[in-house]
Amino acid sequence: MPRSFPTHREHGVVDNGDDNDDDRNNEKDACPSATDSAFSTDATSPKAHDPFSSLPFEVCLQILRSLDLPESVLRMGSTSRRWHALAAEGQVWRGLFSRQWGEARTRAVTERLTELGFFSPFKATGVDKLSRQLTQLSLLKDQQQQGSDFSTNGPSQIVPRLLSDEERLQSLRARGCTWKTVYCERARLLSNWTDARYSVRSFTGHSDAVYCVQFNENLLVSGSRDRSLKFWDMNSLHCHRTLTGHDGSVLCMQHDGCRYIVTGSSDCTAVIWDYATGTPKYRLTGHSLPVLDIRFDGTRLVTCSKDFTVKVWALATGTLLHTMQGHEAAVNAVHMHDDRVVSASGDCRIKMWNLVTGNHIRTFVGHTRGLACVQFDGKHIVSGSNDFTIKMWEADSGVCVMTLEGHANLVRTVCFDEERIVSGSYDNTIKVWDRKTGALMHTLEGVHNSWVFHVQMDASRIVSSGQDRRVAIWDFGTGCLLANEFSA
Repeated sequence: MPRSFPTHREHGVVDNGDDNDDDRNNEKDACPSATDSAFSTDATSPKAHDPFSSLPFEVCLQILRSLDLPESVLRMGSTSRRWHALAAEGQVWRGLFSRQWGEARTRAVTERLTELGFFSPFKATGVDKLSRQLTQLSLLKDQQQQGSDFSTNGPSQIVPRLLSDEERLQSLRARGCTWKTVYCERARLLSNWTDARYSVRSFTGHSDAVYCVQFNENLLVSGSRDRSLKFWDMNSLHCHRTLTGHDGSVLCMQHDGCRYIVTGSSDCTAVIWDYATGTPKYRLTGHSLPVLDIRFDGTRLVTCSKDFTVKVWALATGTLLHTMQGHEAAVNAVHMHDDRVVSASGDCRIKMWNLVTGNHIRTFVGHTRGLACVQFDGKHIVSGSNDFTIKMWEADSGVCVMTLEGHANLVRTVCFDEERIVSGSYDNTIKVWDRKTGALMHTLEGVHNSWVFHVQMDASRIVSSGQDRRVAIWDFGTGCLLANEFSA
């Protein structure tokens, strides 16, 4: 039997004292005009009829879930107490989150926040005062831009907040996180990327150029021409571990955080290290020239070299499985996904190979000068070249679907996710591009004073390294409490 329409108190939103007066005033002030929504029928008037009052709860909820803009939901919620309670329903905001960022990411965020104690059936699920504060800061962007002092011009600006980050995070954990709050936090992060609101920290710890970096929430690892691999705390930037063992530069590196570290060097070898002990397990000597890039999954390791070849090894034993030949110049980069690997070469070509058989699948032709970098997500390939361009390719057809122009020198490094492409160049800059449109969003400069060798990114940060020995952390999570959880 359909439920009757719930009261404000039934949804866990209990107002006391002055808070009640604030809410009543806000409801009057925020009542939308007739042009704002189909539901704007002057519901605050004593004579007005609330069309939701006679409808079952499930029907009302379905109507709200059909709205695809958070602004529409907020306007409805500001009209009356009943609409406010309904607009606070978690199902409504979870639906908005899923439509904006996809169901797979929504499930991942749910699991992450539940694991960390933000989502709990034993905590309040209604909208509390903190949630309303976050809403005002994060989802009224139009009003902020048109009539307030809120500024979005560059990294030196500070996003205003009502509480300190630590206080807000403690409050979220204590009260329980609502989907409305989660949406607001994710919207804030998106706004930071769009408006170039970021902070940047940089440091030097190697004695020579830093060729490669990898990072997660708390750990940053870097490899250098000084022949060392260093492990840094992302917050304090303290180096707590250094590995040495190569007789040449550490040109490339990957680790899985628990079992393996693999490095490739100008000494023509790749080394598989035990992650826990930091001791070498296997030294792979199959290449005759420097090992320029490596990638591994749970069982296989792929290396590429200046000797024109790509090799596949058993990760657990260091046994050589396949040697792929076909490039006519140095193979500068590789990237694997499932049973396929792509290689980018100085011969201006990308090749795709079958990891199980070692057979060549397809060649991608379009760059006019040698390639320096490549990334592959199973559907698309992004490549950077000495022709100063970045290209995106359909993996299954070989068709180039996008060419990005804007760098003034070799594009040495690229990475991408579902929303953005990030590139680093020998023009000393890092560029952020919209993945869907190919539009240049921002150019990050003024930190590296020489060639940028490597960039990596997650949902809220870019980490870069360069010839100037410097590692930089560009943080777009300013003011976003859940930035790390969105990146996990």
